Amino acid sequence: MLWTSAQEADSLFMLPSQKARVCKDLRDLMLRLIHETDDTVPSVDDVLVFVLNTIVVSGGDCKTDCFRWWNKALRLARALGLNREDVDESALLTACSRHPTCPCRPCMALRLGLSVAEVQEENRRVFWLIFCLDRHLGLSFNAPLAVLDDDCQLYRPLPDDSWESFSDAELGSTANRVYGPPTLVTGTGFFEYFLPLMTILGDVILLHRQKCHPRFGSSWLDEDHTRNIELVEGVLDEYARSIADLETGGEPPAGSGVSTTSASGPGPELQRRLVTAYSSFILHVLHVLLHGKWDAVSMLENKDGWISSPGFNKCAAHSIAASDAVSRILACDPELAFMPYLFGIYLLHGSFILLLFADRMPQVGLNESVERACETIIRAHEVCVVTLNTEFQKQFRKALRSTLNSVRNAEGASRVEEGQARRRALSLYRWSSGFTGLAV
Repeated sequence: MLWTSAQEADSLFMLPSQKARVCKDLRDLMLRLIHETDDTVPSVDDVLVFVLNTIVVSGGDCKTDCFRWWNKALRLARALGLNREDVDESALLTACSRHPTCPCRPCMALRLGLSVAEVQEENRRVFWLIFCLDRHLGLSFNAPLAVLDDDCQLYRPLPDDSWESFSDAELGSTANRVYGPPTLVTGTGFFEYFLPLMTILGDVILLHRQKCHPRFGSSWLDEDHTRNIELVEGVLDEYARSIADLETGGEPPAGSGVSTTSASGPGPELQRRLVTAYSSFILHVLHVLLHGKWDAVSMLENKDGWISSPGFNKCAAHSIAASDAVSRILACDPELAFMPYLFGIYLLHGSFILLLFADRMPQVGLNESVERACETIIRAHEVCVVTLNTEFQKQFRKALRSTLNSVRNAEGASRVEEGQARRRALSLYRWSSGFTGLAV
């Protein structure tokens, strides 16, 4: 925890070298402690250590190193059976004779001094966090999913207020609990709005990778593929309706067992505004990812004529809508502090179409609405860089700004040279086949 916190504790250090030295010492201590516990009985806390390390490293300069920790988290989570409920319900009543080393829920509870119900719910929440992070990393690093939907043989998490109340009766009750990944907003807690988005993102990633498959991709326009896209569109539309219900104060879906307010963080009304604004934005980005190209350079080159396709028109509409959602976000969260680690990759993918629009304005003429959308996105990237310093956002902001300036001021050879320089900058981060996204 100290090493994790030190990454962003700039105000505690007088000199940059002090921060680097302290972070290195804490990292060495962490690695030594992890090594010393290798022979002990593994627990969900060990999984959380690896997950936290994954998050910290994936947000730093050496992003590919996060997979060292991520693979450990995945292996241990599977070994502990976090992706499933205990099969034998009667076994939940007492610990077995192997409790010092057994990973079952009663034995974990006995070792930790907790109730079985609390151990079960904590395990569920850790697994669903892994589920969310798996999809987030898949998009960030152009990687396949490691946790599939049919791996999730357990109940969805309880709402935050129920979890924070530590009511064993409520934690242990399975009434109205639902198996498997959700696809609707059911409240303002992290698992209530972000987990459904990650479920849908997983579907989009699977379809995208099938489209890029060297053999299956050739049949991308077949009826089955079209039907799958329409199916995901339907799920996205249902999610949009659940956002509208939350925004207007409507009740969550029947049987969800969740509330529309969070017991912690911002006040209920501000939390509701933040959740609906951020969720609406990511929802539009998922539409863009479903119908569009993921790679900015390929998009600009347009070698396959994608710009004239119906998919492009859908991407364009949702990209403009996403920029409108960003304006809403900035109005209620001007520092973009609500989800700084998660937000950047969705902002980036929602911006590629606007870069394409700006790049082609010399041929089609200036467009005030596109310019306004670009300025909004540039401002959002500038705020993101202040909140969480990321090189990919600096590069994209620079590319989009130079494109707008080129359209407004430059002519002839200088515009060509600037366009080439922008493509070189964008080529650092590729989402076409064989490339690794932000993992450079």
